[in-house]
Amino acid sequence: MQKPRHGATRAVLAWTAFGALLVWLSHAPSFAPRQADAAVLQVSIAHAGARLAPCRRLSAAELAARAPNMRAPEVCPRGRSPVRVTVSVDDRVLIDEILPPTGFARDGTSSLYRRIAIPAGERRLTVRVIDDLRAPERAVERRATLRLEPGRVLSVDFKPARGGIVFS
Repeated sequence: MQKPRHGATRAVLAWTAFGALLVWLSHAPSFAPRQADAAVLQVSIAHAGARLAPCRRLSAAELAARAPNMRAPEVCPRGRSPVRVTVSVDDRVLIDEILPPTGFARDGTSSLYRRIAIPAGERRLTVRVIDDLRAPERAVERRATLRLEPGRVLSVDFKPARGGIVFS
C-alpha cells in the first residue's frame, strides 16, 4: 500500500476547512435586515423638473428654412429646474433634498431613492415635492396618518399623471 502524498492531504484538509467555514457562515451569524418592530419607508422619485424657459412655436417661415427632418413645430430650451423633496414622519424631517437634473444639458430627470427604517405603529407622514424652485407656492403636498405594521414597506412615489404623490 502506498503512502498518500502530502500535497493531496493538504488539498483535502483545505477543502474540508473551506466547507466547514461555509457551513458556519450560513448558520452562525444572525443577520436581521431591520429591527423586528420597524417598518420601512421607501421613497423613490424620478421626475423631470419644470423647464427653465418656455417652449416657442416656430413660424411658417422658420419651419420652411429648416431641413425636413428638423421641422418640429416648437423649440424648447433644454434646462430644467432642480426638484426639492421633503419627507417628514411625525413632524421630524427625514429627507430634505434638492435634486439636480441629470444629463449634460441638465435636462433629464431628478432622482431620489431612499430606504429608511421607522418605528412601526401609527405615523403622520408628510411628503412635499417642488418641481419648479422658482415657484415654491405650487408645491405638491400630501399628508396622511397611516398605521404601519412591523416589517411593512411603505412606498412613496411621485406620479403627476396619477394625482401626484402616491403611497403604496
